[in-house]
This record gives sequence, structure tokens and C-alpha cells, in this order.
Amino acid sequence: MGFNYALAGFNSLQEFITAMYKGEREHLLAFVNYIINTSLHDELREKRWADFARKYNGPDYKKNNYDVKMAEAYKKFSGSTRGLTASKTRGVKKTAGSEKTAKKTAGKSMPHYFQ
Repeated sequence: MGFNYALAGFNSLQEFITAMYKGEREHLLAFVNYIINTSLHDELREKRWADFARKYNGPDYKKNNYDVKMAEAYKKFSGSTRGLTASKTRGVKKTAGSEKTAKKTAGKSMPHYFQ
């Protein structure tokens, strides 16, 4: 929300709005800044979905099952390609050092918490 522009890492509401029009990268960076600046990163790291959802979405988070949806999404997308068909993994190659190279490349333009 716009009133959280400073917590999302912006100096002004207009700077926030302009960034949100640029693309997904800016949305992700704003979200990560907000999570860090509101100290919600521990809840995510510790997979305390209900605590995160309550603090992020408010006390009515249960009405939309945000904590349940987060837990299901985490289970679905976390760290494994098991269960994916060959067509979904085509082009995804893990080679020795590829993750280190990706982090090094990303680190040049990304904040330290993405490294």
C-alpha cells in the first residue's frame, strides 16, 4: 500500500508509484524491503505462516486462509524438481558452481539480502 512507501524503501510516495510501474523486480524489492523493515523476515525464515499472515494481512487473515495458502505454496515450490515433468524442467541445468555464479551476478545489482 502506498502509505508504506518508506517501509518499502522509498523516499517519497511518487518514487514508490513510479517504481511500481516499472516491473516485477521493483515489486519484489519493495516487498523484501517492507518485510525486513517490519521485522517479518523471521516469521518467513522460521515458516511461521500464521504469525506472518496475521502481521502482514491483519487479524482477519484466517478468513482467506492466507497462512494455509502460504504453507501449501511453500510445500509446492520449495527446493525440489521432483514431481515436475521433463517439459517443465527442460532448460534448467544445475552445474557445479552455477548457484554461486548466479548469486555473484545477482549481487552486483541486488541488495545484500539476495546474495
